[in-house]
Amino acid sequence: MFSMETTDYIRVVMSTNSPNYPVIAVVGHLVKDEIKTLDGKTCVSLGGTAYNLAALSAIQKTGKIYPVCRLGIDVKILSEKLFGSSPLFDFAGVIYSRRPNAAHYLTCRADGGRDERNSGKQAPLALGSVLEKCDAILLNFISGNDVKLKELHSFKKRYKGLIYCDYHSLSLGFDSNKRRYLRYHPRWRDYLAAVDIIQMNQNELATIIGKPLDSRRAVIDAFSMLHEAGPRIAIITAGRDGAILSLCPEGRIYHIAGIPVSKEIDPTGCGDTLSATFLYQYLILGNSIKALEIANQHAAVKATFSGIEGFVQLNELVTQFGPPRKAEKLLAFPL
Repeated sequence: MFSMETTDYIRVVMSTNSPNYPVIAVVGHLVKDEIKTLDGKTCVSLGGTAYNLAALSAIQKTGKIYPVCRLGIDVKILSEKLFGSSPLFDFAGVIYSRRPNAAHYLTCRADGGRDERNSGKQAPLALGSVLEKCDAILLNFISGNDVKLKELHSFKKRYKGLIYCDYHSLSLGFDSNKRRYLRYHPRWRDYLAAVDIIQMNQNELATIIGKPLDSRRAVIDAFSMLHEAGPRIAIITAGRDGAILSLCPEGRIYHIAGIPVSKEIDPTGCGDTLSATFLYQYLILGNSIKALEIANQHAAVKATFSGIEGFVQLNELVTQFGPPRKAEKLLAFPL
């Protein structure tokens, strides 16, 4: 048994007695991204959980990485570039298909947001027995239909590890033109009840609260709702303003300032880079604050390139940014 810091209130059963040998599964759909970047170029890349997998393959030195996804014929060549980047990948959870994966068409905006249109939906993924031997699972809702809620709760009852969830597309609906739009998910509490750590950005959190989050105080006040649903750790990302971390049950809250990027190219995948880096560092260090400081830095680096190809230089680029920014403790919400 490997224990996290007692202040983090989470214990994880590791696959070995060493915290340096983590086994991490990434569950969620892979897609083909066509991204119009801020510099006017179009980048075609593997997207969805590919960003989580690419970040892990760059920073994780030992252990195993289990992708749980469907690989269609249209992403075969793109996926070979990704999966060939690390000897740690184990493909027991991959489903190979002759049918194409969904495509995402993304247009980056100067305000840090993006417009998104999808070619279609994909069937839910199964949480098979291969996942039960993993120390942690990163569940990223790319389509919003990545895992059935009933299956997620059933898996949670028998799973001894840590479940990290990126809320992401649970906050998005489809219009008649297959464009994504922010919406309230009526079963958000049920999803959060099955996870240990939840991550979402401010716009996604606003769909739950039902009103714009126009101040940092408003974000802090919303943490109590998230923790009441189940997760003991909550991370709210705020783009160039960094991220806010909330730890329950003691109600400690920290803010990490965003790191300025001299030439921002494409923010797509910044949140995915943060989640993958945080989870890995948390398993290694057992300290959520230090883990987010490191993850915040890696997420900023991702904004300097488009697609997943740049991840091969991630560690080198991180050193150019200097040491991670330190977290600042904020006034906690009332318990």
